[in-house]
Amino acid sequence: MTNAENTRTVDPAMNLSMIVKLLSGGRIFDIAKWAGGEKRDESAWTLPFPEYRVEVEGFFTALGEFLLLWTPTSSDYLETSRELRDDHDAIGSAGPDEVKALLTFVWRGEKFCDGFWEAQLQSGLVTVLLDRLHELHRMGKVMRVEEGS
Repeated sequence: MTNAENTRTVDPAMNLSMIVKLLSGGRIFDIAKWAGGEKRDESAWTLPFPEYRVEVEGFFTALGEFLLLWTPTSSDYLETSRELRDDHDAIGSAGPDEVKALLTFVWRGEKFCDGFWEAQLQSGLVTVLLDRLHELHRMGKVMRVEEGS
């Protein structure tokens, strides 16, 4: 594949909206196709890695841009995520900083573990966080980011 063929244009807003609709509708789709894990020669193997759908990449691009604009009062997202990530009921009453910490945990996780995004989407954590984020926004506890700001 040439570089031109491998280049994809992503509209983060469109992809964020699309993946939220897919997740909230409970529809299951292939989040990633796994590649790699091949023997190259007598002593070399490639490690498996996910090739995410363009919608998933677009969602996480948009999420990263959103997280950059949202300044939390605490920078220890790992400690907060450790306390809340497995308790979806507790996330339902989490404040803005806890939601930001968990979203940061999800967003950064792929850097340290191939397939992390896929696992978090399949576990339902992302859907629970987006639901809580929407609720906090409706309550006026999360800033609105205007396009072009």
